Amino acid sequence: MNAIVCTTSGVYVPATGIHTDCGSVEGLNQTVQFPAGTVFGLAAANLCTTLGSSGSPVYKNDTGYGLISGYTGSASDCHSVYQGLVAALQTLNVELLP
Repeated sequence: MNAIVCTTSGVYVPATGIHTDCGSVEGLNQTVQFPAGTVFGLAAANLCTTLGSSGSPVYKNDTGYGLISGYTGSASDCHSVYQGLVAALQTLNVELLP
């Protein structure tokens, strides 16, 4: 996969207070076992996130792709997974307003 996506999470960086990281999409339709249960249909990307990053946006330029669900391995590995926006909206039975 050659797609690049970015996330801006609540990871504290002195001087700016937030952290933006961009990385390549590593896979689609991933299944991940979290402590709360198994989640299907996630995308994996080389993004550095940490505890508290869940729900952070995944985007490129002016297009949103998803919301951070968590990371696989350790946070220092920079392998994150995210839920696509359409799937998240459908699961919650909500819509985005323009």
